[in-house]
Amino acid sequence: MYSLPLYVALTLTLLGGQRSSATVSKPEKPNFLMIVVDDLRVELSPYLQNTTLIKTPNVAAFAKESVLFTRAYTQQAVCSPSRNSFLSGRRPDTTQTWNFIDSFRKTPPDGHKWIALPQMFKENGYFSAGCGKVYHPGHPKNNDLPYSWSTPYWYAPPAQVGICGNYKPWCTLADEKCVDRHLADYTIANLTTFVKEKKQFFYATGFHRPHVDWGVPQKFSDMYPQPQHIALPTHKRAPTDMPPMAFWSDIWMESHGIFNGTKIRPEHPIPDYLMGEMRRAYYARVEYLRK
Repeated sequence: MYSLPLYVALTLTLLGGQRSSATVSKPEKPNFLMIVVDDLRVELSPYLQNTTLIKTPNVAAFAKESVLFTRAYTQQAVCSPSRNSFLSGRRPDTTQTWNFIDSFRKTPPDGHKWIALPQMFKENGYFSAGCGKVYHPGHPKNNDLPYSWSTPYWYAPPAQVGICGNYKPWCTLADEKCVDRHLADYTIANLTTFVKEKKQFFYATGFHRPHVDWGVPQKFSDMYPQPQHIALPTHKRAPTDMPPMAFWSDIWMESHGIFNGTKIRPEHPIPDYLMGEMRRAYYARVEYLRK
């Protein structure tokens, strides 16, 4: 399964485009694969080396051959505004998308005319396709069809795949129930077809996890220590000068009793015992993704 260190920073991998042994006067255009991973922190070996429990040797090897951005920041503390930003090439204050309602296509006076990243490839002769959570669902509507894509867009497997159920933020799931397994298989199948057809393509895959909920086969959880032995963050409270827009409390978890009645606010951090459980579940989900 593909795994790259990014959420907002984009990594473009060149595929195909083999050259003949003869002298070529004009370079061939490369194909592009873009992989977006939802809620993937920089707590990975290329960034923190031996100080993180998460072992990602494939990512580390890839980073050595790539440009590694060490100061690429999330545009906003929530998903849709960030995706609207980096896919349109404009800051949230320009897209005027700060929530889960609007999109850059609605930005007055001419957001509907803006050229999105996949659209740029499409309008320059590439077959633009993708799957998964690249745009936030519904923002723009229809995953920005017909602007961004050359073909109907496949967002995710059936709804019953990848859900822990009963509002659990983590659980044990069989491999075939993990949504990203299906997205990886679908991506590989499409890329294989495109190469056989010698199609010039831009392809974007958006993995849904490690956004909650964190469902994985049990063996991935077993790779990590029990919660009481997981190192906790050094800074458990929000910075005193942090703007309110930068903080996001998981109201969904709060409303379903995950925090045992605790209201998670800048001045009320997650309890230590729960923080250890959450970190272990998160690590296991990243481990599954990189496999």
